[in-house]
Amino acid sequence: MDKIKINETQSGQRLDKYISKYYKELPFIKIQKMIREKDIKVNGKKADNDYRLTAGDEISVFIYREVQENKQSDNSNNNYILDAKRIVYEDKNILIYNKNSGQASQSSLTSCDDLTLGLKNYLIQKNEYDPQEDKTFSPSFINRLDANTLGLMFGVKNYQAAKYYSALARDNKIKKYYTAVLFGVKPEKKTYTAYLKKDSMKKIALISDRQVKGYDKISTTIVDVKSNDDLHLCKILLDTGKFHQIRAHMAHIGAPVVGDIKYGNNSINEIAKRRYNAASQMLIANELIFPLGDEMKRIFIDVPDVFYKVLEKR
Repeated sequence: MDKIKINETQSGQRLDKYISKYYKELPFIKIQKMIREKDIKVNGKKADNDYRLTAGDEISVFIYREVQENKQSDNSNNNYILDAKRIVYEDKNILIYNKNSGQASQSSLTSCDDLTLGLKNYLIQKNEYDPQEDKTFSPSFINRLDANTLGLMFGVKNYQAAKYYSALARDNKIKKYYTAVLFGVKPEKKTYTAYLKKDSMKKIALISDRQVKGYDKISTTIVDVKSNDDLHLCKILLDTGKFHQIRAHMAHIGAPVVGDIKYGNNSINEIAKRRYNAASQMLIANELIFPLGDEMKRIFIDVPDVFYKVLEKR
């Protein structure tokens, strides 16, 4: 029999969903059956599947030995850890990280840093997270940046922070501003809407001007534009956060991101690389604004100089 003590950060979760995260190898329908048959109890008593856990609750789980033996340990093969110098804000609940190009939000590729794993290892090193003790929550980033996009990532350290800030993100109460160098048609300072579908096989985003089955509505706002002929330095507010949204949406209106090998202009990409050593797509998530206590917190990082150099007279 396993006994699980619930702490403050784990409270508020449904019993059945909490158990499904703790015993990942158990089918959800099996967990619900175990609760009904009193193989899973809370504080020694029968509980309903939708019982909301509170701090101090003790869950008793009568479980087969083979399931216990097959519990998977935390992924410890990769020792990558976040660079503390690139942490731009941190408190007991959240961490804001300034990622480099070539780093992935989450990756199985050995050639690419896995920032989610790096966050876990960083918190393990600080004794703020123990994967063996907290099997139902794993620190993560609530926003995703493409591997070749620079900038700010929003990390959550505990379940309560993840629940709170994920809800804010869904309600569009975390403002995410990007700076990009675009080529082609000069974008207007307005909100652009369209519809997007992720093509998982080709790993690209498809854009439509009209609603089509399987496509989700997207919204991208151009806040400011500074132009030099057909090159444009733009401040962009990401209203919705879909796969490759800024890159695909801007390419759709005729102004792809400079350096973007999937949606961009190959000739301009080559010129930017040769003249200015622009090694990756010129897109950076450089500003976050979000509620923190009774105030609105603004996190801002500088845009690389190369973004301005590309905009100079050719």
